[in-house]
Amino acid sequence: MLSKRSSADLRILIANINTQNQSYERVLNLVRKEQPDLALFMEVDEVWAEQFNAFKDILPYVFGRAAPYNLGNLVYSRYPLIDPQVDSFGTDKNVSIVAKIAIANHTLSFIGTHSLPPVKPNFFHSRNRQMELAGQAAKTFAEPKLLMGDLNMTMWSPYYRNLIRQTGLRNARHGFGILPSWPTPTTYKQFPLFNFATQWMPIPIDHCLVSSSLQVTDIHLGGATGSDHRPAIVDLKFTR
Repeated sequence: MLSKRSSADLRILIANINTQNQSYERVLNLVRKEQPDLALFMEVDEVWAEQFNAFKDILPYVFGRAAPYNLGNLVYSRYPLIDPQVDSFGTDKNVSIVAKIAIANHTLSFIGTHSLPPVKPNFFHSRNRQMELAGQAAKTFAEPKLLMGDLNMTMWSPYYRNLIRQTGLRNARHGFGILPSWPTPTTYKQFPLFNFATQWMPIPIDHCLVSSSLQVTDIHLGGATGSDHRPAIVDLKFTR
């Protein structure tokens, strides 16, 4: 069954699939169900990249880098990617994707990125530096534009608020609820106390930030894919 599109010009899928996840069919079924025009997959290794060949009939254009240890990011598109590039945004590990697509008489610029989780000081500083430089880049793009990915920060983080002030973008969640995307209920089942807490306190860290010339007609989270993240699906309409 295909997911209903809310009169959108463009459907975005954002999914941290977790390199250790082996539920390949779940992710492939998600893509078939949601029928995105542009999809960002994070934590993609060579095995996952091979699996993704199965949906190249609907998303034939691909760019990015598959890599081990949670560092691979790939973008798949229904439309040709214009001037795709990779950018480290000041990090020595993570690679972000910068590109454009032409659709509905518009040229959309986007950044797909995945920052390190702030679990130790060097990761914390790396995340903040990456978001600052990605924001600087996004600020120079002409509208319409978006910045998407697993940012490893919530809307209540001061670093997130700095990013919003810097770019002038807004969260696609606005008006649709919190939509917590991490962790999934079974992520930490081997640690009962922690698992109990995370089931009751999941947080929104997977984001799609959009410019004012994009109207969000719908956003929802996808079902379980075997990852510790739930995918986000965003429907967008060009307003000018």
